[in-house]
Amino acid sequence: MLCRVRMFYSLMLGLTGFTLMLCSFFYASPAAMREGTLEVIELNQTMPQAAAVLQAQSQTSAGSAEASSENIKKELSEPAPDTNKPNQEPISVSDSAVPESPVEVKTAEVLPAEELPPPVVLVTATNITSKATTDELEAKSEPVVMVAAASPESSAPSAATVAASKPAKESVIQKIPPQSAAASAPSGAASASSASSSSSSVVATRDLYEGGHDLPNAELCPEFGAGLRLLILITTAPAHAEARKAIRLTWGTYGHRKDMAVGFLVGGVNDEKVRSALYSESELYGDIIQSHFFDSYDNLTLKTVSALEWIDTYCYQVKFILKTDDDMFINVPRLLQFVDKHANDKRSIYGRLAKKWKPIRNKKSKYYVSKEQYKQVLFPDFTTGPAYLMTSDVVHELYVGALNLTYLKLEDVYTTGIVAQQLKIRRLHAPEFLNKRMNWHACHVIKGISFHMVKYHEQFDLWKKLQDGKTKCK
Repeated sequence: MLCRVRMFYSLMLGLTGFTLMLCSFFYASPAAMREGTLEVIELNQTMPQAAAVLQAQSQTSAGSAEASSENIKKELSEPAPDTNKPNQEPISVSDSAVPESPVEVKTAEVLPAEELPPPVVLVTATNITSKATTDELEAKSEPVVMVAAASPESSAPSAATVAASKPAKESVIQKIPPQSAAASAPSGAASASSASSSSSSVVATRDLYEGGHDLPNAELCPEFGAGLRLLILITTAPAHAEARKAIRLTWGTYGHRKDMAVGFLVGGVNDEKVRSALYSESELYGDIIQSHFFDSYDNLTLKTVSALEWIDTYCYQVKFILKTDDDMFINVPRLLQFVDKHANDKRSIYGRLAKKWKPIRNKKSKYYVSKEQYKQVLFPDFTTGPAYLMTSDVVHELYVGALNLTYLKLEDVYTTGIVAQQLKIRRLHAPEFLNKRMNWHACHVIKGISFHMVKYHEQFDLWKKLQDGKTKCK
């Protein structure tokens, strides 16, 4: 019996010691845990000593808990400090990825509550190796669109901005109308409405003409025409691709000679399809010269002025210039003979000379000229427009003189008549310039230089008659 009591007593003592050890572990003070030290009660301590230790630790834990609670309440009641003060150092955070190396866990010293930094940003990171300011962190997490202030060097607006800010210039009939007008009206409609009034009013050609060329194709005249005997410029409409094709396949082939050049002069066009085809044609053949004005009958004088400008700029050393139309057939061999015959002539224009023509005062006529535009009873002698030849020494004078006089839509009367008369340039009649439609007899074709109102298929017929070499003419 006594042995059983001793065994029971020993068992109870063991359980009591184990219980006291567990209690000492769970009720260890926060200060002891923060220091990383725990007081362990050894099993060989006696019951009274263990109880005393347990009671002391419990009292210490309670006091620490009350102190911590008071400190937390104090911190929460205090206002957060101003993080934008200039003397406050930015809080460093990490913008790098978590390293692959194992994280080393270290214990840190706990500071008193009054020495702790304000809780501005909470960042959980381990092994921090790089630094960034809070502004950099915000910029990475939330992109912001910035507008940089312009420097003095970059403050000048672009050409597109300047053009957009300028008020739109009033449309002139002779110039290509704005895209907005072109989009809202049929091709040519925007300018056609004011054509009659502009073409019959008193206005200087300079005020209507815009210099330059959208398609100059200056390669037509290498070395400014120094080696050319003859330049043929053909006025044509943008849509007359078939007429240009017929000329290239017939008498226009003489343009391949080194002493000659052949080009086509056109104005602007609203139709996008026609414009695109024209640019492709120019890219293929390199013989299209396009000016800034809108292509129309009332602008024929501007087309001639543009031709004079192009010659004066790109081909001023050529010997002779033939101005003609795309419905003309030109006997080039006969023309070259004429040029050689008059090689030493100066300040001259040759063609079918029109004398003592009267201005038409009927407002319904296509050729109407008001008295305000030209008040004389008769026009000066002029060479008719379908084809005329000039020496190159008159080009610059005609170009400048044409800009300074009152505009007239009759280009031949204006250029070879009124302007040439003022400049005292000779206009000479040459019977070889027929400039009219006639019986296409082979002898007429062989003897003549220029034939008017020739259709597409007739170009090939006349070309064949000129080339067959079988016809005998008296």
